[in-house]
Amino acid sequence: MDASLAGKVALVVGASRGVGRAYALGLAAAGAQVVAVARRVMPVEGRTTSLKEVMEAGRGHGPPILGLGADVSRKEDVQRVVDEALAHFGRIDILLYNAMAAGLSDALEVPDEHWERVLTMNVKVPYSFIQRVAPQMMARRSGAIILMSSKTSLAVPHDDPGHKGLLAYGTSKAGLNRIATYFSEELKPYNIAVNVLSPGMVRELAGGKTPTPEQFAPPVLYLARQTAETMTGQWRNTTDYGVNWP
Repeated sequence: MDASLAGKVALVVGASRGVGRAYALGLAAAGAQVVAVARRVMPVEGRTTSLKEVMEAGRGHGPPILGLGADVSRKEDVQRVVDEALAHFGRIDILLYNAMAAGLSDALEVPDEHWERVLTMNVKVPYSFIQRVAPQMMARRSGAIILMSSKTSLAVPHDDPGHKGLLAYGTSKAGLNRIATYFSEELKPYNIAVNVLSPGMVRELAGGKTPTPEQFAPPVLYLARQTAETMTGQWRNTTDYGVNWP
């Protein structure tokens, strides 16, 4: 990967495993100063995924990754990680929100606590991050916000496997899409790009292995380089990258 993002600071929320890990490592390899945020800081028995592992994996591939442990469902933790990132680097140029909550349930019997969890993590928390990160982007008239969505947010056939049992999840991701389109217009005068990316069927694309930066990061790096003039308010799918876009 090239160093096209050298000098930029990227805040990656949900960075300890899966595609979030791949995004954090890919951004670092492209020269960005990465602040990786996740709940798990240290590995636990039987599971190696943690911020510590991401920080170690990033050594030698770009600027050191700063790991911040947080429960972002708590507003005070959202404020803390933004404050710490700004105190450490002085700015946040890229916000990538990859944290989420999901779960299967019958469409007519979605528990109240399930609704609360997915709406909090997939709608309220990304809004809180934008609320706290955007002002300093606006002051510099520059920035890129990338929100991770899903095809379940779209109108898909009822028998599609991406639809079954995911009413609450799909509804929350549709709300996330709307946050992106709203803020793409709200922040356009400040040259801030706001776009949405669906990671696709990660398990299938990764062949059952750990998602790699080489495979999953290029679409994110492309979106991270955008401005309000070049691309904003768009929904894109990882599987279409290099085919239908850019």
